[in-house]
Amino acid sequence: MRSLLSGLSLLSLFAAAQSHICIIEPHQRGAMNISSPADDTCFRRYPSCGGIAAGPVTATYRVNEPTRILFQQNLNHWNQDKPGHFDLAVSYNNEATWETLKTFGDFPGNDMVQQTNFTFDVKFTQVAKHAILRLRYISYNKFEVYPKNNTDAVFYQCSDIEIVPSTLKAIDEEPTTIQVAEKASSCTTPKRWTATSTSNLQHTKIYYDATGPIVRWDRTVLATGITTSYITNYTLTSEGIIEYGIQEDTKSCITYGADKFYPWAYGSIGSAQCADQQDIIQCADHSSGVSWSARRISGSDMCLPHSLQKPHEHIEFRSEEVSSFDPSTFKLPSYCKSPSVKKISCHQ
Repeated sequence: MRSLLSGLSLLSLFAAAQSHICIIEPHQRGAMNISSPADDTCFRRYPSCGGIAAGPVTATYRVNEPTRILFQQNLNHWNQDKPGHFDLAVSYNNEATWETLKTFGDFPGNDMVQQTNFTFDVKFTQVAKHAILRLRYISYNKFEVYPKNNTDAVFYQCSDIEIVPSTLKAIDEEPTTIQVAEKASSCTTPKRWTATSTSNLQHTKIYYDATGPIVRWDRTVLATGITTSYITNYTLTSEGIIEYGIQEDTKSCITYGADKFYPWAYGSIGSAQCADQQDIIQCADHSSGVSWSARRISGSDMCLPHSLQKPHEHIEFRSEEVSSFDPSTFKLPSYCKSPSVKKISCHQ
């Protein structure tokens, strides 16, 4: 399992079509490819299971025993105006009814093209020869509405499982409590800044210019040494907002239909709460296990990124405010302007 988790969390870089959620364990219905962001095996937009017919059982679990579910958010579609969420549910009667197992909030990734693995323990309450596990990502992102009647921009995934009797003696569980900040804290980053970071998975450099707005991420996967630059020009064009994925070594370029720009800011929103810890603003969403923090700029009401903790990745930022960028920072290479560049759209 350890090698599987480290491999799956890598931010691999090129893909065939948009995707957004994938159930890894138990194996989802149909094919699955999570080696890259935006793979079409996870782009499923129709209820309840993305239009994929039921298949054979891929895993067997015991009733009322802790069961670990592993899935991947294949692209981040955070909506600042109305934050989205995920839910896990199970049907023991062929979709006649659904029992919600877990609900947890989305998080501000500040870039769409990224992959995040989540692991949650749940308990199934009924024995069933063939049950259906359903994962939904309700993004509320208007840039992700597909088809037209899917107005909450929901993504679906299902797995076929069996639930058998337990061999454990039932015990009473103590209720868990979550500490919530008494005083909400917030701040916004400056108009222009840079940040570098190294996590257990990748090395990253960020160039952020809110006056464009335009943002660049350079990501080097530690396991492969491959570097990809992602440049997003949030100026709306006739083709929408475009994010470019660029590999200089291979002179490769791919374009994504990106979501709208939202300021890089910190504050209690959705199911996340923030609190001051000296010069650090610490934010956490206990429902998802994701936390993020910012360092206040001395003598200012602004802040800079300090850390991001995902379930399988910890990132520490070294950030500084800048007055301007060299024009070459956001310049696209000529091969990105070729008519043959692969284009990925959220609307298949």
